[in-house]
Amino acid sequence: MTGLSPAEQAPTSALRAQPSDGSVETAVLGMPSASGLPTASGTFTASGIPPAGDRASADGLALAGGPARAGGSTVPVSPAPARIVQPSDALAELIAGNRRFVSGRPQHGHEVSAAAAASGGQLPHAVVLGCIDSRVPLEAIFDQTFGSICVIRSGGHVVDRAVLGSVGFAVAALKVPLIMVLGHVRCGAVDATVKALRSGERPDGDVGYLVDEIAPAVQAVGVDDPDVVAKAMRAHVARTVRRLRDVTGVPGAIAAGRVATAGAVYDLDTGWVDLLA
Repeated sequence: MTGLSPAEQAPTSALRAQPSDGSVETAVLGMPSASGLPTASGTFTASGIPPAGDRASADGLALAGGPARAGGSTVPVSPAPARIVQPSDALAELIAGNRRFVSGRPQHGHEVSAAAAASGGQLPHAVVLGCIDSRVPLEAIFDQTFGSICVIRSGGHVVDRAVLGSVGFAVAALKVPLIMVLGHVRCGAVDATVKALRSGERPDGDVGYLVDEIAPAVQAVGVDDPDVVAKAMRAHVARTVRRLRDVTGVPGAIAAGRVATAGAVYDLDTGWVDLLA
């Protein structure tokens, strides 16, 4: 994070990179090089709205297909998101959405009309793996509507076979052009791993699996480093990104330029998402 407030920084495509401390490899991988990412203006259009015959109603409110009368007023229907196929455009849309969220000007309020508009099919432009932390709702912090992103969450964004299969499905079946791993500051799972390694007491049961998966990142940083939790979290994000690049079908898609990967960190205090570099 820089010393500038979010309001003083570029709201859309001017992406700031998180400095690397040497222990973290570049986490934005497979992205075509460019001087800057395009803005996301015009990404969401009115195309894809279901026809008027495909509507359901509840309490007099039409959920999809067009404006409806509810209590004598017209209720607009949110459009389904348009297709984004370029990895750089998908990343730009997520970052632009985060800037809208930080500035207090989100476009998507998760109205039921938006859910109905996307119910006939989905055209997601990213699969995002994040932590289960209740303070990091991914659709909200990226200001994404229904049908825009596939969300996977686990403690400390730890990967297992279900996560790997989910990412593979998103790429192969849903044709998402972007795979993102999002860590966050003050991650409890990383902190627990640091404490376990320092004490030599591994948690019992399945929680121990989370510690085992995060431990290599902590050890790479050094358990006695005074800033080990923050550095290990970034190292764990980068390590997870590298692992997801090996999911079946993903290496070929990256080589063909159809898919890119990115790692990022969410600041709980400001709402800001920083890309790792």
